[in-house]
Amino acid sequence: MKMKQVSLAALCLILLLGMTAFQSASAPITDAPVDAAWTGSTSRGHSMSFTVSSGGTQWSTFKLKTDFVASNCGASGTMEITVPGPGSISGNQFSYTSSTFSFTGQFTSASAASGTYSFTNRQIVIGIPYPPYVCYYYLTQSGTWSASTPLPSPGEFNKSGPAAGATNVSLNPTLIWNTSAYADNYQYCIDTVDNNDCDTLWEPNPGTSNTSIGITGLAAETTYYWQVRAVNSTGATMADGNAWWSFRTTGLLTLRSTGAQDGWVLESSESSNKGGTMNSAATTLRLGDDAAKKQYRSILSFATGAALPDEAVITKVTLKIKKQGVVGGGNPAATFGGFILDVRKGTFGMPALQITDWQTAANKSYGPFKPALVGGWYSFDLSAAKAYINKLSMLSGLTQIRLRFKLDDNNNALANYLSVFSGNAPAASRPQLIIEYYTP
Repeated sequence: MKMKQVSLAALCLILLLGMTAFQSASAPITDAPVDAAWTGSTSRGHSMSFTVSSGGTQWSTFKLKTDFVASNCGASGTMEITVPGPGSISGNQFSYTSSTFSFTGQFTSASAASGTYSFTNRQIVIGIPYPPYVCYYYLTQSGTWSASTPLPSPGEFNKSGPAAGATNVSLNPTLIWNTSAYADNYQYCIDTVDNNDCDTLWEPNPGTSNTSIGITGLAAETTYYWQVRAVNSTGATMADGNAWWSFRTTGLLTLRSTGAQDGWVLESSESSNKGGTMNSAATTLRLGDDAAKKQYRSILSFATGAALPDEAVITKVTLKIKKQGVVGGGNPAATFGGFILDVRKGTFGMPALQITDWQTAANKSYGPFKPALVGGWYSFDLSAAKAYINKLSMLSGLTQIRLRFKLDDNNNALANYLSVFSGNAPAASRPQLIIEYYTP
């Protein structure tokens, strides 16, 4: 019998039987499937399509075309089946089963999906030109399909910090923003030009889960402008409707002790509580005691008044001193009960070191401190003393700090003291006073 090509419209009667939808779970994708018309093809090279709606939770109108060869009817052709649905999408999967047709689907991204289909004894009624004028063919066939839809531009999203117009922001801030639907990655820009445009570079921050980035090395007392954009293959979406945010960094001042004004003073006798001898020229300072149980105290002098704006609001103060060595062995900082720091707004007497600096009253004392030695440096948080940091030219424009241990001596006849570098040492080793501030 000669085989005839027969069109579906003229020759096929499609009988849709009862439908049963069911759900199954799998690992979630980052974003829900896009609400749109999806199109694709089968493993036999024919078209298929379906629709996703309700925020990626429902499918409908699943159509699939396939070919057949009805040898018993002497015919071949194509047919298309439509399952109107709707059905649910759960765990990024959807499926349908009837007695003669079934399919499964899995969303592999927000805009891509694949699955399987199967016909089981699906009746096709074919018209023939001789009695009985109809021929019945029962299709059994299985295959796979894949489909996609154009990915929308990334969804609207917002920045969260530093807040717009923030002041006193760290020189090493973290930029933070919310997630954007359908974003493949994020890019950020930070510059110092207020023109709602990126005058440096859009820097990548790959991954849809990376919604923050740490920034380092910003300049002090500088206003920065920043923006983030979400990017995918379709386009880019600016945060906050393309509104750039700004913030101003904190001021940062690093001062080194003035060598001509600092030095050590040794108590005149074990219990005198008065200075006896001093040294302002040495490259090291001393803390501890000598063989006669006399206590060493040392003075640091910082020219804060000339460097700080009069209206500066101080937020943090850090003192750093570098260890040079130990006489008498052990750890004098631990042996003598920790460091005490006496802070004086102005001078303990004169700008230059005086023997009486040993006993002159401070504005306030802090400690004991027992800091770890990091990279050869001791670091002290003196933020509590910010009220005593001199910002003015009066009082010689100085802030002086006296270093001593909590215990005046260790009650033995051996010298035991810690040496730290003074303001007469090479610049890289001199004591540092680091002040963070902002100007209203």
